[in-house]
Amino acid sequence: MSTTEARVDGTSAAEVIALARELLAIDTANPPGNELAAADHMADWLRGAGIETTVQPFGDGRGNVLARVPGNGERPGLVFSGHLDTDPVGPQAWKHAPRAGVVEDGRLYGRGALDMKGSVAAMALALRDLHRSGRRPAGDVVLALTAGEESDSCGARLMAESGMLDDAGSIVIGEPTGFDVGNAHRGALWIRAEASGVRGHSSKPDRATNALCRLLDWLHPLDEIEALVAGVTDPLLGPASMSLNVISGGDAPNVAPDFAAATLDFRTVPGQRHDEILSALRERDDRVEIVVLRDAPPVFVEEDSKLVRTALHAVTAVLGAPAQTRGLPYLTDASAFVDVLGIPAVIVGPGPESRAHTVDEFLEVEALVQAIDIFRRIAEQLAF
Repeated sequence: MSTTEARVDGTSAAEVIALARELLAIDTANPPGNELAAADHMADWLRGAGIETTVQPFGDGRGNVLARVPGNGERPGLVFSGHLDTDPVGPQAWKHAPRAGVVEDGRLYGRGALDMKGSVAAMALALRDLHRSGRRPAGDVVLALTAGEESDSCGARLMAESGMLDDAGSIVIGEPTGFDVGNAHRGALWIRAEASGVRGHSSKPDRATNALCRLLDWLHPLDEIEALVAGVTDPLLGPASMSLNVISGGDAPNVAPDFAAATLDFRTVPGQRHDEILSALRERDDRVEIVVLRDAPPVFVEEDSKLVRTALHAVTAVLGAPAQTRGLPYLTDASAFVDVLGIPAVIVGPGPESRAHTVDEFLEVEALVQAIDIFRRIAEQLAF
């Protein structure tokens, strides 16, 4: 049987390829996102399948989608989630046009094929097949598609805070993991330290308050800032870290600047509290303002939890080889969902994360079909 003829409980590879290609054709590069067009497209598709669906527009051209197969209330709901935005295409030439959705040698090419419009299509097909089965789940089975994951998880946080997922008991994020079950990932705290001063001519520096000097004083010694997270290592995720990534200030060689800023990226592990880091940063100098750019706490769920065991069983059954758990090196919307809802989350999806954001990004069609089966099996075990 050829790749395009392969089927999973009535769902053909051709169907999932078609839906993924339709999503790839919609430009949702973030920035700026413009996910609303993709949200509307998915909503139309899901409604056409008879599934209760809501679009949550926000901002300028942004939007989330929530689709629900209602249960009988005997169990908490199960959420499958994926994001609609992609990384920008970039300036390098591609073998295939990045939004053409070319299928060649069993691979679907395109920006977002792997991260993660292919997985979004697979989750949608799994939900449709569950709906078509006619069986009513004990708990709702929900598909939550979000905007803004590539920048700040604004869509996931908005959806979680809106109350749309208040009945959820667990969540599966379909990011690429090569079908490993991610039961942890590091958190991220991105801050901008802003120093203000008094602008003046550099020939008379005593009449100015140089904002760059104030900022450099705040940064020195940098070891003290690194020490706020250094020395803490997680067995799954490795060490916490800090990176100073941007310093800006001044606009002329003969003018003492009245504003300067530095951007720092803290990567944290379970057990570290972002509010304590922020408090320590603000205590360094109250004349330097600390602006939070992203606050995404680390995610962790025990290997022996029902959610993890179910995901492992589903992957093993479909792939025919033992599945494994691991900590993931990247951020996901799980941070926002877990932070707001307080529910466990795992990350599992088709394709290796090493191909995300790359030129000629692709996902194997076979993995797309396997993903449908895996997501369906997880739902059957947790929601029925």
